[in-house]
Amino acid sequence: MTVAELLDTGDLKADPLTESDRQRGGTGYHWSLWVGDAARGYYDDHASLQLDVGILAAPGVERVEWLDREEFVVGAPTLCVDGMTAVVANVLADPRVRV
Repeated sequence: MTVAELLDTGDLKADPLTESDRQRGGTGYHWSLWVGDAARGYYDDHASLQLDVGILAAPGVERVEWLDREEFVVGAPTLCVDGMTAVVANVLADPRVRV
């Protein structure tokens, strides 16, 4: 699948956290990030570069918490939705997340 297809299926999605979400324990986080089942072919849980570490290394990203297999919260106050999506797409394109 391409990134466009992942976006179309909803298997790659970045949504801004609401103010109430941030006050309920998401302090310092700005984005809810979904990397669904179709995107799993692009990364491996035992890879030399973990997906959350790759996201954290991107410019503008200050913190990442991997909530479960498909969901993250990300602190990136200067990124827009397209910027957040681009960060994840770039990390998924890195071969180190697959081996």
